[in-house]
Amino acid sequence: MSHNEINRLNLDEPASVIRIELVRRRFYQTPKQRHRGRFAIWAVLLSIPISFVVIFFTIDRSLLNALFELYRGMTAQNWIEAVNRHWKKNPIAYLLSPIFVVAHMIQMVGVVRAPKHERLIFDVQGIRYRSPMPNGLDWIWPSWSLMWEEVKGITLIAWTLGSGIPTLSIETAGRWRRVNLLAWIDPKTFAAPTEKLFQWNARSQHVAIGEIHANPILCFLTSRGYAFDLAGLQAGATGFALEKNPQSRVMMVTFFALLAYAAIDSLIGAETYALDPPWLPMFAAGNCVALAALAWMKRGAVPWAESIVVGVLAGAAFSVALYPGLLRANQLTSEHGLQCHEYLSEGNGRLTAPNASLPDMNFEMPQEYWAPMPAATLHAIWLRHGALGFHQYDLDRMRAQWRVFFSNK
Repeated sequence: MSHNEINRLNLDEPASVIRIELVRRRFYQTPKQRHRGRFAIWAVLLSIPISFVVIFFTIDRSLLNALFELYRGMTAQNWIEAVNRHWKKNPIAYLLSPIFVVAHMIQMVGVVRAPKHERLIFDVQGIRYRSPMPNGLDWIWPSWSLMWEEVKGITLIAWTLGSGIPTLSIETAGRWRRVNLLAWIDPKTFAAPTEKLFQWNARSQHVAIGEIHANPILCFLTSRGYAFDLAGLQAGATGFALEKNPQSRVMMVTFFALLAYAAIDSLIGAETYALDPPWLPMFAAGNCVALAALAWMKRGAVPWAESIVVGVLAGAAFSVALYPGLLRANQLTSEHGLQCHEYLSEGNGRLTAPNASLPDMNFEMPQEYWAPMPAATLHAIWLRHGALGFHQYDLDRMRAQWRVFFSNK
């Protein structure tokens, strides 16, 4: 049931409720659950040093020596040069990384403060939401409040995304507020589930009508004269069956077929990109496929929520499949096939192309193979140039050279 408003009906009015103060369900823990969480954290922390000791005394020492040798030749200058090369290749990633780190830290601040500070309050004056963010950051996650005089109406809707998610839609002058009923609980009356330690407490795919009927928000609103058709909500809570719709069934088969192709071709493919893959065209192509899949799903009367999710998954699978797919297409359209070229080594895995039509190459791993290679020596690279315009090299031949090198050590 997508965005179906449920008409008001008469239900048995519970006793009048003056005020309720709610917390988010995912942050609420009983004392027993908090003790279990501490036990799990200490178990993980203690297992880390124990695991290192067990690995050190049980693993083959020759393998440990090989791992140490892998980075023995790396100096501070090598690390600086590696960072500079990555900066030249993808400066946007270095610019965006601090932004993502700051955003993640702000999100963690909200998550840590939510159990103690975040509240949703219903009382005789109105509805108030208290943000978990501290002063100075509350503009990111703002608090809000509504007086009952501002509320024009409250309806109960269900979004269909595999299961019914009952949501209150609060209408005011010029805007709407939405409250997920199952996301908020009253810690005074909430009965926590008795799941076992480390057991995944998966919620039922269908909304339990009894749980909705006892929801503290609905009890408060019914005490103020509101009533909701819970039977109609239960009828629409079963969700939309993707496997029964022809359009959605085709997209599901396409999604798994693309993932299967990407996995198989990546395993059997013997060639890889000489330079960075064309990430931007791959991303753009995935977006186009996602939009096409969304339009295709809507033609089959698939609800918006399912259409968006399936379209995004199809676009992502297509982008993933393009990584080996472009290599395969470039290989099939190559007129001259693989050709051997003598590259000049500059040391530390940097190879200069013999002519301007070929790309310069840089190899960082395995460091033990490339670090000792002296400068001004020739190295054979098998390259292919196809109709798609990029070069790819034979990775199998490269690995064969590595195996010969390590077997002679």
